[in-house]
Amino acid sequence: MPESSPIDKPRFVSFLIPTDTPPGETAIRVRLVSLYHPNNPQPIPTRDNSAHEGEYRYVNALRDGNGDPVYECVDSPAYGTSYPCATTGCLPEYRDWATIFAGQDVHVTGNAVIPDSQYALAHLPPSCLGIEDACNPGVPDSQLTTARFGDTDDDGLVNVLDILNTVDNVKQVFLQIPERHVYVRRTAPTPQIDHSNTSDIVLAVDAVKLKSYPFQVNACP
Repeated sequence: MPESSPIDKPRFVSFLIPTDTPPGETAIRVRLVSLYHPNNPQPIPTRDNSAHEGEYRYVNALRDGNGDPVYECVDSPAYGTSYPCATTGCLPEYRDWATIFAGQDVHVTGNAVIPDSQYALAHLPPSCLGIEDACNPGVPDSQLTTARFGDTDDDGLVNVLDILNTVDNVKQVFLQIPERHVYVRRTAPTPQIDHSNTSDIVLAVDAVKLKSYPFQVNACP
């Protein structure tokens, strides 16, 4: 069963698949428990995504320009670092996630992964095929959260230090915070090909000004 990661990021939910997880094709279900909306102690007005609470998404592989799966995203090009990555989709994707990601923190983004929200994650066996939304894997879901909009270091504060962290990451100098902590833009994030840039800096400034997170969650077809 995936275990939650201790550090929250605004646009990624992160979890660890233990090394003793049995190999085999499984699906990973993500339930949108509580999404950023005006009932949260955040700046007003905020974009109300509460209509999507309770919906399901599934962990999918990111893909390159040829449509091949991408399991590692470049984190800080100047330093040559990377991190295990995936995205969320509307349809289950059965893969041997345990073999692909065992013992690593996996960072999952997507349109429905937004700041200051809560998610429930379940590892589904092949017996759930075709009934994923209703299937009970027999163990409690892992509870995951995302950081506040603009909070790059997960200290619960949004201030000028977060802007500086974002600027340094975009410039790839004095790097203190990995890209996955400052990456907040795009309705449909594509971190495997699209790195942090001045748009992230603009959003970091907006967050410090207590402007609301601008992107809306899209419903599945």
